[in-house]
Amino acid sequence: MAAYDEWSAFYDGLIRRRIPVIELSFELSLSLLGDLAGKSVCDLGCGQGELARRMARLGARVTAVDTSERMLDLARSYPSPPHLRYLRDDARKPSLLPPGAFDAVVANLMLMDTDEFEAVFRTAYAILAPGGLMAWTVTHPCFESPYSEPLDDGQGRLSHRRVSRYAPQWWQSRRPNTLRAALGAWHRPLSVYVNAFLRAGFRLVRMEEPVVEREVALEPDQLSHYELPPLLGVSGVKPG
Repeated sequence: MAAYDEWSAFYDGLIRRRIPVIELSFELSLSLLGDLAGKSVCDLGCGQGELARRMARLGARVTAVDTSERMLDLARSYPSPPHLRYLRDDARKPSLLPPGAFDAVVANLMLMDTDEFEAVFRTAYAILAPGGLMAWTVTHPCFESPYSEPLDDGQGRLSHRRVSRYAPQWWQSRRPNTLRAALGAWHRPLSVYVNAFLRAGFRLVRMEEPVVEREVALEPDQLSHYELPPLLGVSGVKPG
């Protein structure tokens, strides 16, 4: 995840341009988390802090964590709402996050960046208070994969997809000038994520697979996002 140091400015540009799928991930995370007013929230893999700032503006007390120092420098360069602090720490094995300290934990589009994703679930479980909620989002395992490609619908629109394989693997996108082309990602079937979440001790609460609204403009090779969900969102609670 520290590999984002080199690509921090590029990623910040994507956020500033309000790329539809990234915006959808923020909306999905906030929906899964519910009312944040007065709650203590930890944002694991916070990047340049956009989601953390949105949560703080909704009244949460936010601790935003990332391993990339350049990402954190960017995050700190933005005006910060009250009750928001940034920490450099590793979500897989944190040293600065006390057990049982948070009402909610979020991991937005970060689990694909590590081969130790189960450790992130264990961290979230450890730092949550009993009854606390974790929400996480990933690119949709079924439709956004190394072997998923856009297809012409016969009318010149790339609104369909063909999936030829479904297995865990590390991959790099063929789309030029993208983070996934530069940094790659870990693709895992949906069941791998959900079963690991349950093994960590969470009780499943909700799963969502949103599509992009029709009024949102998409690039030609992204039109399938109107019909097929580009993201998967899941929430669960720590019993007690």
